[in-house]
Amino acid sequence: MKKIDLHQDIILSFEANTAWFFDDQYVIDIHGTYAGNFHDYKTSECTVVWAANRPYSLQWDLTNLEKRIITFDLDLLWHRHTIMQQLADQHKLWIITSYADIAYYEKKQTPLSFIHHIEWCDHITSMEDITTLYEAWIRSLWFVWNFNNALAHTHTSQTWWLTTLWKEAVWYMNELGMIIDTAHMNEQSMMDVLQYSQYPIINSHSNIQALFQHSRNVTDEFLDKLVKNNGVIWLSIYAPFISNAWNVSQEIFLEQINYVYNRIWTDHLALWTDFHGIQTNRTVSWINTISALNSLESLLNKEFQQSITEKFFSKNVLRVLKNILSKK
Repeated sequence: MKKIDLHQDIILSFEANTAWFFDDQYVIDIHGTYAGNFHDYKTSECTVVWAANRPYSLQWDLTNLEKRIITFDLDLLWHRHTIMQQLADQHKLWIITSYADIAYYEKKQTPLSFIHHIEWCDHITSMEDITTLYEAWIRSLWFVWNFNNALAHTHTSQTWWLTTLWKEAVWYMNELGMIIDTAHMNEQSMMDVLQYSQYPIINSHSNIQALFQHSRNVTDEFLDKLVKNNGVIWLSIYAPFISNAWNVSQEIFLEQINYVYNRIWTDHLALWTDFHGIQTNRTVSWINTISALNSLESLLNKEFQQSITEKFFSKNVLRVLKNILSKK
């Protein structure tokens, strides 16, 4: 069954040796782990990856705003754009930037494909900045990470207002055909973006507040409004979002899936792995590599019809992609 892995921290996680990328300082990774090799993706039938586009060597002090902003210096951005193209050429990867790419992906057996994503927007002060990202093939944005910025407030913030810039950014991304990800926002920021966006949004790597209290998890009210928006929540396999235990059983994770299905049905849920960004000993039991997604597929096929499992692994996300990327 085709699967979409809805997050790797960097596309370069496929390269155990990054020395051939011009200058290694741009691709050093603070996580120190690798997502696996192409064989693992082939084994699991994982065919699309949501890949974050960020260098790490300038991000050791992530509390430093100036360092977070400098990572999106235009020269660095275009440097990474060139790296992505080289990586795609070397490994015969497919980079998704348009509706036509999605149509081609669905019609034919394509190579491993990528959606390029920015994990925070501390540097954005105008719509010209978003245009630059779009021209560099970025098709998905988190507005905020773990620090407030001009677009949104983070999940740890008690501030309940947004600047005027966020509304302009939502409108402009809708016009361009870019995906808005409300992950890491506090509840009011999420609800504001969800209500204002004319196109489906996504909320990645969150879980359910009603089942486990965590600032990154979403409320029932958010789920209900997500249906009206036609968006998708991507449940996380990261144990601290699900329970106080270091390791979570697949059955407990299944409770998260069932909760969403019972409340808003099966068209608004998908999976976020983040294998490259989380400790593999703090995941849902046995689901700590790409190839282990086959174990989750077997579990879901026992619980649901295969058509529902297919929605969870790929079809719900493809629907959102086709809707948004059809703008261009």
